[in-house]
Amino acid sequence: MTASDQEAAQASRPGCVVVVPFGVTAPSEARAAVDTDLHARGCDDEQRKVVLTVLTELVMNALLHGAGGEAAPEELDLEPEDADEVSGVLRVAWSLEEDLTVTVAVTDYGTEGAPHLEEPGEGDAGGRGLRLVEALTTSWGAERRNGATTVTATVPPQA
Repeated sequence: MTASDQEAAQASRPGCVVVVPFGVTAPSEARAAVDTDLHARGCDDEQRKVVLTVLTELVMNALLHGAGGEAAPEELDLEPEDADEVSGVLRVAWSLEEDLTVTVAVTDYGTEGAPHLEEPGEGDAGGRGLRLVEALTTSWGAERRNGATTVTATVPPQA
């Protein structure tokens, strides 16, 4: 296997997952994990900046609008010995494709409802995060299943 074959295999490996506490450290812990992994896999600074901006918005939305409820260990990709219910966490997943497209997903357990674009007023302090996500990504969406909400966004390669 040539060096370029090895790089391609590493770049397209299955997605990565980290579980972070539902709280003030969630954005920084999620960013650190994703940034370290993408850097190690050769993702350039500009691409990582955009991915981390999108990721931060998704994590902050989960914190602001989520409930931090309980998740079963199999939903978090935990080992069987950690078989108790897990409370107060977010699941952050990401993947890097060969063309450097990055997909990130943030799952909150216990959220009521799904995120949606808002039309904030001129004086409103919030309501613009998903507009930013929409502007920086090729697609984004939310899925509710089994009491959990997962918001996924795909960041294209940066020119």
